[in-house]
Amino acid sequence: MSSQACERLASVEGVLRAGGVASSEIIHTSLDPRNNLLLLSASPSWLQIVWPDSPKLTGVAIGNALASRLGLVRGSTVPLVPASSSHNPSANLEIQQVLPVSPRSDRFESAAVYAASPTETVAECLVESESGAVEKVRSVLASWFSPSPVFVRPFYSLDQLQLTPQQELDSRPSKIGPYLGFALLLSLALGRWGARKQDFALYRVLGLKEPQLAVMLVIESAVTVWGPAIFGGTGATIAGLCLLRANPVAAELSLLDYASLVFLLLVVPAIGWLWLRLLPVSDSLRGRN
Repeated sequence: MSSQACERLASVEGVLRAGGVASSEIIHTSLDPRNNLLLLSASPSWLQIVWPDSPKLTGVAIGNALASRLGLVRGSTVPLVPASSSHNPSANLEIQQVLPVSPRSDRFESAAVYAASPTETVAECLVESESGAVEKVRSVLASWFSPSPVFVRPFYSLDQLQLTPQQELDSRPSKIGPYLGFALLLSLALGRWGARKQDFALYRVLGLKEPQLAVMLVIESAVTVWGPAIFGGTGATIAGLCLLRANPVAAELSLLDYASLVFLLLVVPAIGWLWLRLLPVSDSLRGRN
């Protein structure tokens, strides 16, 4: 599609901004050889739609997540694997801007963007419409680029349009992770204590005080529940943070889930103490030699 035709959409009633992506390619850098890097050639108007608070696009700009992951700032040089970029055969990207976190989407937070020439065609035209003008603008887009065939789709999925950020946070599948981990570890602890219920009943007959029982359960929980959970959970969280460097929100949520699990596990001794107190001593001792 013509990039000029895409930019002219801004003059249509109901359209706030319009900008296009001329090309996109996967490149590689020696700073992070295991991960792909998305390099986009886009118009300044496209950048203003995705990053409304960003200044005018000059040179190469990078997303906030990419800058954090690779430790890049304005003026940094990103060495590329030779011949991995058609934009810069010199195998280096000079960073002119580090973009703020986009309030619109995290889709391009790990991408690098540079300004496309106004004479180029675009593979994708992004249009921001006024509130309530979506259908009107959609009907214009169907014939705007004629005779070139176009496919019109929303920037956000229907689910994203229907859910608020808080609803998305509350409906995430990983939310139940800490509760599943707590239920599993609690059942293992109660099963271990249940197998020794006759011993605990005997301790009570011999005069074991309730505070002493509580201290015993706390010590056992520290050795058999808290210690392994913290050791294994810390290792898993560190590995997860390394994998989620490009997604700071997911990384923060993983830390929150881990903290929730540790907090829940603090009540394991209290539940065990209450459960053992409810067991009748006579029933627990029955059958003991």
